[in-house]
Amino acid sequence: DVSIDKASNLVSVAVFGQLAQTQTLSLSGGVSLKELPEQWPQSLKKLSLHDFSEISSLGDLPTGLNHLEIRNCPKITSVTGVPSDCHLSELVIDQHMIDLSVITNIVIDRVTVHNSTAPKNKNWWRQTFSDFNRLNLSLSFYRVDDPTFLTELPQLVSLSPPWKLCEEYNLKDDERKTPAEVKTFQRAICKALGIETPDFLKARRVVRTKDSGEGLHLADIKADFLSGEPDKVLAALDRVKNEGSPALFDDIIIGVDADDLYHGDSKAIGDFFKKVKAGERPLARWAVTTLLSIAPDEAVQSCAIRGAIQKMVLSAPQTFNWQRKGDAPIDGLPLPSLKCFNNLDELTIAGFAITDLSCIMGNSSVKSINLKELPHLRSLNGLADLPNVQQLQFNQCPALSSLEGVSEIPSLNDMHVENCELITDFTFLRHLPLLTKFNRRWSGGGIDLSKFGVFTNIEFLSGLKSAPAIDLNLQGSLDLSVFDQLPAAKKLNLNVDTFKLDFSPLRHVQEFQLNQIYDLDGDMQRDLSDDILDDSERWRHEWSYELPNLRSLQINNGMHDFSALNAPSLTDVFMYGANIVSFQGIGHALKIEISVDSYPSLEGLEDSPIENFNIHYNREEGHKPDISLMPKIPNLKSLRIGSILTFVHQQQLIGCGKIERLEASSYTGNLGFLKGWDSLIELDLRNSGALEGLDAVEALPNLKRIRLRGAEMKRDRWPKSLQGVLDFMGT
Repeated sequence: DVSIDKASNLVSVAVFGQLAQTQTLSLSGGVSLKELPEQWPQSLKKLSLHDFSEISSLGDLPTGLNHLEIRNCPKITSVTGVPSDCHLSELVIDQHMIDLSVITNIVIDRVTVHNSTAPKNKNWWRQTFSDFNRLNLSLSFYRVDDPTFLTELPQLVSLSPPWKLCEEYNLKDDERKTPAEVKTFQRAICKALGIETPDFLKARRVVRTKDSGEGLHLADIKADFLSGEPDKVLAALDRVKNEGSPALFDDIIIGVDADDLYHGDSKAIGDFFKKVKAGERPLARWAVTTLLSIAPDEAVQSCAIRGAIQKMVLSAPQTFNWQRKGDAPIDGLPLPSLKCFNNLDELTIAGFAITDLSCIMGNSSVKSINLKELPHLRSLNGLADLPNVQQLQFNQCPALSSLEGVSEIPSLNDMHVENCELITDFTFLRHLPLLTKFNRRWSGGGIDLSKFGVFTNIEFLSGLKSAPAIDLNLQGSLDLSVFDQLPAAKKLNLNVDTFKLDFSPLRHVQEFQLNQIYDLDGDMQRDLSDDILDDSERWRHEWSYELPNLRSLQINNGMHDFSALNAPSLTDVFMYGANIVSFQGIGHALKIEISVDSYPSLEGLEDSPIENFNIHYNREEGHKPDISLMPKIPNLKSLRIGSILTFVHQQQLIGCGKIERLEASSYTGNLGFLKGWDSLIELDLRNSGALEGLDAVEALPNLKRIRLRGAEMKRDRWPKSLQGVLDFMGT
């Protein structure tokens, strides 16, 4: 970000055009500044210019600009340079600005106007915004001498009024967010000023009179439109399409709130439909959408509403009640062409009986499409010419058997498929180089195919050049060389039915999980037979690989020999139900979690950097490793044991002089093994039983705390020399 205040000595800032990474530029107070960049950097998102008396042109601004502020720059009277496909979240100007014609057709979420040194011109508002079809105006800090101009703006659809004005005329100092609220405010201003209410603010009676003239009138179709009967509404739309004038289109959509049309109450659907019941809203929304899709260019207000819609939800509830007459399903109604909604960003279609996606065909702006509860959808034709789609979701589309049409959307980066039982072929993924998320709605980025059965060939993954993680199920000893082509895939989770696999292609992987397949169909039952599970050779693996980027390794089950593994970056190892030959090859990790019955000895940990280790067990039966090397682990600071220690282990733990903390919750037995633990600071014996060998504890020179909450031995049974370090309260 660049901010220069009081730039009085600057003559030119043309060099700013070369700041390729700059997103925000704020300049003010330059009486000598005359030259701006001819071409601003493409990265620029926000530009603010204040108090420049000599600058007369803006230069060419980037498409990605979303905030433009020009104040007290008297020679900048137009916004020439703003691209026609720009989307401004806010435009901030004052009355030095005269010509906004070049941006009247772009989306502007809010226009903020401030007072300035410009000469007063009572016609400025009407002239400056005359070509705007929709105006979202903020005047929160504007000083108003004469509010009459507010009653001369029929295109006003939202307003943040000046608080001083509201105070003067005893009006609520609240933002008017909908066209209906704005019109109510404008009528209140007319009343307060004692001026005649303009025609666009007058209530309309939808009746045919002797002065109505010939041609289709709103009164002719009102009954059908508001009948709540899909067939009659469809017939009314046909009449408007074939017989209606552009003015009739605009009459029907008066008061439509483009922002809340698909989520708000009936008022958001417009003045014509404001009294429809909640159950009839889906039909009314469909009717308005269809009407907007067929509106001619001469229907200026209809085209303006159409161009302002960014989020659309077309939903057909399973049961649609109207006027207590029974069910009138709307799922069979045809969906209109959405090609002309040129600022549509998000689209949801739910419940309609469509068989393909021809209704979306040709829409060049939509970025996110959500398709759900479409029982008859069989074809994805219509997706081919959607150049900007980035997100795509399919849910409950039981007749859809192929997603091959998705391969026509190379811009896709996020996809979700759920409850589409016929989808089994994922070869289309090879054509999606930008895809970073697949079925990862609630978690981070990655491709999750683990809910779609097992794969015997994974060459289709080769096109996923941007995927940061991959999760899938494999059957058999298949070729994993595809992962050598995916340098972005840093996380890999494989669920397999054999460990007879070659993991050498995983040289880019940083986090690797290897699991035995358990449940594939969601019935919480094992999906591998006992014969497969009991085949020890099937689950034995020798890790003879160069994995330079591997940082985290998690393995479930099997027998593993890591002695030939070269993974210099390895920091975390998690072994759950997995046995190892030794710690050689993984002993340099900072963190190792492994069950005490899963290794024969501590061989390989002699030079380990680990600071915490766990040898927890609660029974003497079963395999117990040789831990005689424990005192030689150079950085070991903390050890956890279970409720018992075998006599052999007690002897092998003597002399662990570097351990500072021992967690021995529920331990019962002799503490004599603490002899020589000269660095021990804390001894955790919570819930412990009868203890012996307290003389070894008394001899510890640095012991500061013995935690005994819930312990069987109370304070009176402890030596006097230890009373000061006993803690029976801490949790």
